[in-house]
Amino acid sequence: MTGPQNPSDPQGWQPYPGGQPPQPPTVPPSDAPASAARSPWRIPLIVAGALLAVLVVAAGVLALTPLGHGGGFGDRKQEREVAQVYEDFGKYMSAGQYSKAVDQFCGGSQARKQFEDMGLTRDINDALGDLGKDLGIDIGGLAEKVSPNMTIDVKKVTIDGDTATVDADMVLGGQTMPSPSETASKVDGKWCMN
Repeated sequence: MTGPQNPSDPQGWQPYPGGQPPQPPTVPPSDAPASAARSPWRIPLIVAGALLAVLVVAAGVLALTPLGHGGGFGDRKQEREVAQVYEDFGKYMSAGQYSKAVDQFCGGSQARKQFEDMGLTRDINDALGDLGKDLGIDIGGLAEKVSPNMTIDVKKVTIDGDTATVDADMVLGGQTMPSPSETASKVDGKWCMN
């Protein structure tokens, strides 16, 4: 007799067909060297993560700047100048041109100081070039490939003398993040972010 039968009759009873429990499939051993296990995307993913962290920090800095209290009616030319400062900030951050982005802040502003304290005053291509030299690889142009698209969408500017209140949204990678009202100041005839 073959196959399962009554377990109380020990002669001929088999708990599994064929008498053996099923075995898990085996994976053949890999002959690849350990260095081949590293992904060729490892460095670009690290850089992309670092850039994303920088943009998140930038969003936080913008969110923490003091709230403005404007109230006057500015002329359209000045409103456009203020909006351009914010739009340029987004454009420069997106391009990894941090030195130009930081230049959009007023000289003594808290946000500018935070960027300087974090070392975000150097353009990303310069920093990546030095990193590539240290690692012995060419990573030129990588910033443009991994930088997420960031824009500042200015909704409203209210001018009150040499101070402006700005309502704007940050658009990062297609996601809109509303921000609280920001302020800008006119210093030596030029508008800058506080």
